[in-house]
Amino acid sequence: MTTTPIARPATTRPAATPYLSRVPVWLVAAGAVIAGAVVTEAYAWVARAAGVEFLIGDGSSPREDIPGGGFVGAVAMLGAVAVVLAPAFARWAKSPRRTWQRTTWTLVAVSLVPVAPVADAAVSTELALGVGHLVAAAVIIPVVAARLAVTNPRRA
Repeated sequence: MTTTPIARPATTRPAATPYLSRVPVWLVAAGAVIAGAVVTEAYAWVARAAGVEFLIGDGSSPREDIPGGGFVGAVAMLGAVAVVLAPAFARWAKSPRRTWQRTTWTLVAVSLVPVAPVADAAVSTELALGVGHLVAAAVIIPVVAARLAVTNPRRA
């Protein structure tokens, strides 16, 4: 007795795509900003526990403490820029990922400039604020970069 193999139709199902590539860019950016804000706030609490006082002033008035939740608000406000830039780069940039990384790391470097000469703040406060910028960036930028395409098929 012989057996005959049964022919099966080739599957037309597309190859599995990574989950992140199916999520809209703006949503990935918004999620990354929220995660960055939470991580930065946690960093601030650890810094406070280590003895860093987040007292800042303009030199003419008494120094004020950055309140709890202040880092979340600051990262969320500035992160709104990321939620706008990421989809714009995804749509119009020739190399969205590279454009995103170059632009955002440049903006992080620029954001460190006002931190350095904060009037009437301790050196530990200035350093901790600068590191806070880097913590937020280290969370947000790579997550969004992972979602963006290396090249834009619309601009190829």
